[in-house]
Amino acid sequence: MSEPPKREPPEWAASYVRGAVRLGMSVPEIEDHLVSKGMVREEANRLILDTMYGPIPEESASGRFGDWAKPIRLCASAAIAGACVLLAYSPFVAFFGLCHPPEVLNNADCLIDGRS
Repeated sequence: MSEPPKREPPEWAASYVRGAVRLGMSVPEIEDHLVSKGMVREEANRLILDTMYGPIPEESASGRFGDWAKPIRLCASAAIAGACVLLAYSPFVAFFGLCHPPEVLNNADCLIDGRS
């Protein structure tokens, strides 16, 4: 079985629903008013829900690029995060002498301990 083609609601009904939603009327009140003016209850309900929630977008959550760009974004994010971590810890590495040759470390240890 095929569904009957959807027809556009009358402009007065769409205008009424937009105004009623802005005023804070409840869905049953709006639906009852539209039915009393001659609309079918299912059409009235669909019009109200479309006005309140809008049509569901067909574009995926990943945007216009699709899923092929996800690994590229992941690698770029990891590279940037790694660079930030290295930049953040570089003063600590230099301070603790992890990048200095052994003879410089021995002299630094002597200065810290008070030995000459």
